[in-house]
Amino acid sequence: MRNWYAFLFFVMCVSCHLYPTTDPLDAMPDFPFIMTKVSFESDTPFDADEFYYLTDFKAGQQTTDNDIIKAHGLLSLKNRFKEIIMTTTSHEKGYHLHVKLVGHWIFKKLIIKNVVLGKQRYTSLYRMRPGDIFSTQLHEQSLENIKTHLKEEGHLQATIEDEFSFDEKSKTITTTLSITSGPVFRIGSIKLSFNDKVPLKKQYLTDLKKILIPIQEMTCTKIRVTQMLQSIKKTLASHGFEQ
Repeated sequence: MRNWYAFLFFVMCVSCHLYPTTDPLDAMPDFPFIMTKVSFESDTPFDADEFYYLTDFKAGQQTTDNDIIKAHGLLSLKNRFKEIIMTTTSHEKGYHLHVKLVGHWIFKKLIIKNVVLGKQRYTSLYRMRPGDIFSTQLHEQSLENIKTHLKEEGHLQATIEDEFSFDEKSKTITTTLSITSGPVFRIGSIKLSFNDKVPLKKQYLTDLKKILIPIQEMTCTKIRVTQMLQSIKKTLASHGFEQ
């Protein structure tokens, strides 16, 4: 009979994304059974001593469903494997248990090209750190973060080219970003248009010029444009204009 406490632990881990969704008990014979042989394989470097320490599997032991669930759970908690496949075959007077470990691709490092100053800033905007499970979604979000930062610095035509280097042996990915910031755009002439029904007074224009003239030829950034618009609205409101 299945150990329901162990099974509940398995279900909880699935809901927390610690386990692959395959129930490791599905491929097992009736419990308990004698494990006459145990082996494992992994497509990513994983020390045999650590495997046997975590699983506590030993040839000749009587194996229960709780043993399988516990071993599967501890391997999953390493957060290195996207699949843990356990299978059994008849062997002598018991069963041969084989464990196949399929590892995640791991982010190794980030290389920034075409940038002399400020590499650390771009690195901080990249959402993965060495040792993290590589995520395409986080990679794309990181590119958007960097593009937004460049635009906020006035680089409105900046481009980013990404390239990946895969190490099959260690199952790691190195990401290279070639960043071309392009020219810095500056604020040129500023034109204001008013509704014809609005009576213009000299004081309106005087107050607006105090806002607009100082920022001409400054770097065109999102923050600066937003601040300019807020100042204009505040000035007009002070003269009785509704926002």
